Amino acid sequence: MHCNDVRRLAEACVSGELAGDRRASVAEHLLRCADCRAHMDDVRRLRAAVRQAVASAPDAAPTPAFRAALIANLRADAAARSRPLVSRRSVIRAVAAGAALAIPGLAALLARERTRFRTLAEAAVGDHRFCRVPSSDASQRVSLQAAAQLYDPVDRALGSAQPARVDLSGGPLTEIDRHSCVFGGRRFAHVVLEYRQQRVSLMVTADESRLEALAADAPSRSGAIAMLPAIDGLRVASFRGPRHIAFIVSTLDAAAVSEVAAAFHSSVLQAISGSA
Repeated sequence: MHCNDVRRLAEACVSGELAGDRRASVAEHLLRCADCRAHMDDVRRLRAAVRQAVASAPDAAPTPAFRAALIANLRADAAARSRPLVSRRSVIRAVAAGAALAIPGLAALLARERTRFRTLAEAAVGDHRFCRVPSSDASQRVSLQAAAQLYDPVDRALGSAQPARVDLSGGPLTEIDRHSCVFGGRRFAHVVLEYRQQRVSLMVTADESRLEALAADAPSRSGAIAMLPAIDGLRVASFRGPRHIAFIVSTLDAAAVSEVAAAFHSSVLQAISGSA
């Protein structure tokens, strides 16, 4: 079992949901991997912090309005069980959002998560702006193959991820370069592209958070593409994998950025989900 496998199973392991061979495989890996042991400890601490925030919140007791909203959402969930899975996910997110409003401690935690996500998106925009190919300052730039050995094994799969099509509605999508680089202290796998004579960046970075942002403009862990509000005049699309998040950034309009995101979505999602 590899580190990516163990970290995808960390929540289930901490919750006691693993059994049999999988639990034994995780335990064996943890005996020889200090990084994964530290990650597992982080998951335990986060769960404990959330539990403590809920327990210590002065208004933790559900209000009548919250009870009524929860009952309504549960009824809607029951009615949606014959519909596609995405509808049930929407109901679950609505229930969670209502719970966040009813429990101040959890609401503050989710607010910090939204801020954390915004910081990630701003770092991606900064990397798009300041990472030039070629560049005279390549001190922190390495190939994706080297990055896979030094930093993140997912970079190996990202090195071969290809768009579903290169002839888009506005003309050809051309690849300029692939590498791993750093901006603002965060490392990105960076695919530099050109579309409609404009530079487009596809960037992937580790996303250690275990919480949903619960914001309408943030991508969920379902892997769906979300268009974010413009950041410093640039358009940004994004989608999540289990432990990574992808950003597509350009000065192009939202439709063009979304089109590039859709072209790479399947292969990049497979790469960051460990199934490529």
